[in-house]
Amino acid sequence: MSTLSLVMNVRNAEDTLERALRSAQALADEIIIMDMESTDRTVEIAQAFTSKIFSHSNLQYADPARNLAIKEASCDWVLVLDADEWLTPSLIEKIQHITQDSHSADCYSFPRKNYIWGKWIQHTGWWPDHQLRLFRNGQAKWQGDIHQKATPLGSHIELEATEENAISHDNYPTVEQFLERLNQYTSIQASQEKKTQSFTSSDALLRFFSEFMRRYFALEGYKDTQRGTSLSLLQGMYELVVALKSAEAKELLDSSEKSDTAQTLHRISLELMYWSHHMQAQQGKSIQKIWHTLLKKLIALFIKFS
Repeated sequence: MSTLSLVMNVRNAEDTLERALRSAQALADEIIIMDMESTDRTVEIAQAFTSKIFSHSNLQYADPARNLAIKEASCDWVLVLDADEWLTPSLIEKIQHITQDSHSADCYSFPRKNYIWGKWIQHTGWWPDHQLRLFRNGQAKWQGDIHQKATPLGSHIELEATEENAISHDNYPTVEQFLERLNQYTSIQASQEKKTQSFTSSDALLRFFSEFMRRYFALEGYKDTQRGTSLSLLQGMYELVVALKSAEAKELLDSSEKSDTAQTLHRISLELMYWSHHMQAQQGKSIQKIWHTLLKKLIALFIKFS
């Protein structure tokens, strides 16, 4: 029979770690914990489940240390889980079937149910949010940059986006936690950004509105009601803050700029009109759909030639 190592990188996870470990305990032949300088009861909780606990400096996010934790795994398969995630019985059964089937692929990506402010977010770019988390030992690696997904080194299957196949993720329990992590992650991402050579008012507007419109319209954030609207705005702000911090570090905030702000605002207003008619075409009755579809196409032409 094939064996499985559960690998977790953790820091200050006393509120969620036990749930994560209990949910996967039946699957695991060994449990590897890489603690990143926790100051709460995280290590104490982990000790009740495993003696294989290792230490790593606090890097503010787990990705750079994942490969080191995985190197400690000795089983045939590796399952990577975060402390704020958990497995359902249906997913445990699925994983057992995969690891015991000799014809299985080398790597598997699972959809992930992200709970934000207490509710599963099904649009806004948060579903299906596939994550590579199960693989034959040595067949996947992390690159280390923030928010980068794992790279499969062998055959790879992305499981169907169903609740039965999904890892559950208590992502941002409160608005306050979202904002705290936004500040933390934008600092890290800004330090990794190499493309920022200039920063203008137009850059600021485009960074915010491009991400907002992508989340809210293209990824149907409006279907997640208040949470979708708020998340789309906050994620637009995320992109703006990354750009601002990067520009500040490179002393670009006071650089001269061309006066193209009005043109940028004109383009943004056209795109907002386009997406507004797109929404109304989807939601309206037959005559309204035709009318808004025609207006949408007309605005698309304006955008193309403006």
